[in-house]
Amino acid sequence: MLRIYLSAQMYEALEDIIAGGATPPINLYERFLGWAQQSHP
Repeated sequence: MLRIYLSAQMYEALEDIIAGGATPPINLYERFLGWAQQSHP
């Protein structure tokens, strides 16, 4: 669930960055999702 939530937040942030005329950072995915590891039951 955390990865789904973070994905949604990442895309909202990306829209805000682009709307402001800035170039999105290359490591945007890593900033939002790279640290959240999948848990295996």
